Amino acid sequence: MTKSNKKSVYMLYIPGGAMLGCVPLVMLTELERLTGLQCKDLFQAFEGVSTGSICVTSLLCGHSAANTLEHYKNDGQYFFEPIPSRALKMTFTNVASFVFNGTDPLKRHRFGLNEIIRTSNQLTRALDESYYQDFDALKKFAKQDIISEKSKKNALKICARLDKDRSISEEMREMIKTMRIYIDQIEPTGMLSAAFYNAARKPVDFIIKHWAGDYHYSSERPKEKFKEYFGKNRLSDSPKSIYIASYNLENAEFEHFYHRKNDLFANTPDATGETSEGNEFLWDATMASICSPFAFVPHKTLTDKVFADQAIIHSPIASVCDLYNNKDADTEIKLVYFGVGKFDEDFIMQEHKQLGVVGRVLTGGILTDMENYTHSLSRKALGNLIGEENITIFNPRLTSEEIDKLNLRPSRDTLDASPENTQKLEKIAENYINIPRVRARLQSLAIELCENLHNLGQLDKAHLDEVKKRCDAIDDNGKPHHQDQQNSPWGGRLRNWLGWNPQ
Repeated sequence: MTKSNKKSVYMLYIPGGAMLGCVPLVMLTELERLTGLQCKDLFQAFEGVSTGSICVTSLLCGHSAANTLEHYKNDGQYFFEPIPSRALKMTFTNVASFVFNGTDPLKRHRFGLNEIIRTSNQLTRALDESYYQDFDALKKFAKQDIISEKSKKNALKICARLDKDRSISEEMREMIKTMRIYIDQIEPTGMLSAAFYNAARKPVDFIIKHWAGDYHYSSERPKEKFKEYFGKNRLSDSPKSIYIASYNLENAEFEHFYHRKNDLFANTPDATGETSEGNEFLWDATMASICSPFAFVPHKTLTDKVFADQAIIHSPIASVCDLYNNKDADTEIKLVYFGVGKFDEDFIMQEHKQLGVVGRVLTGGILTDMENYTHSLSRKALGNLIGEENITIFNPRLTSEEIDKLNLRPSRDTLDASPENTQKLEKIAENYINIPRVRARLQSLAIELCENLHNLGQLDKAHLDEVKKRCDAIDDNGKPHHQDQQNSPWGGRLRNWLGWNPQ
């Protein structure tokens, strides 16, 4: 990171990683100690995905990094209370789903059926309650495994009746006509095919219902805690620009919950800004971001949209572009990435080579390649946009000879919230920031953040001089060093044996 007299918007980005979120919180605790300020005052913009969304929302609600870390460790044990035979249950349920998807009698109609569900959800939100029963019936029709001639006729009747309703806009009636076309194209399932499919599925559904289906953790537990910590604050109540990333399952696309201040240097909840549609409660947006399919069921927000976590392939490129497109000509955008740590690539490749091509699939090797490709591409694009010198990364190794010697290698299960595992993660982060050159860069960042606040008129010179004295004015000119910058910028995070990466 290079020094500049320009005013800068520093954006803090924290990625996903379940309990690995302890790592950036330890580093941010040290940054708060060096500056004597909380993160909500140090940075001008924040983005988090999955675990990162919990961290940045907590910080913006006035909790210190140290306080957030303590909540995080305690709540982790509450959120991820061990479920007996969870891996076996998850494997059985997903293998059964894969097999039955392959033999689905309606497989070639699934796109149309999914469009009926998506369109029904859109129209339910747009129209009044008198139409809810009709659209619920259409969604129920589209979710069936077996469709009879009778259920098809009933669905067509509903569409015909809605199409004749002149109180519905022309645009919405066109959507209803499209649903009618999809329904008309469906061939009802033959009696023999239905009989064989049901005979095979019933015992499996019984096992899933009474044993294997409860491998998800309770969504009510994090929801309860987030409501307690974040209260009734909405996105627009944030004192700074905030971005929370998630994946909209209905539209099959990335979506940001955000509030961007019109004045990017604003430091108060009262400052006006642009907010994403819905202006969700912070707890609601955070729930949408953390619901990994391997940990929680998808989250339905109060605005009736359904979201899941796709943190593994997320990068901050969209939020940085949004800030860049709304800045003044004399303002710089600077990205500060506090990562959750990563395994060495040599370690990952060694595991994959031992198991061959099939092993790369089972251990998540293919996903690792996709992840690294996506994030390295994002890093290059961000470098071209804001300059490589304006990207700072702190991201410790989770595997190394030194870590093995100290018996600090963390659990391969990112949901392991045991005190033993979180203590290891904390110790790894502490050792990392005590590496001389890493500490120098952290001190340099602390000074730059405070100098920027001083330039903005948000910090007096006495406080700035105190920070400089505390940090001894160490500046390493942003050169890459040791384990953070030599690793790929934000790829290759921790996985367990089946390639599950619940973040």
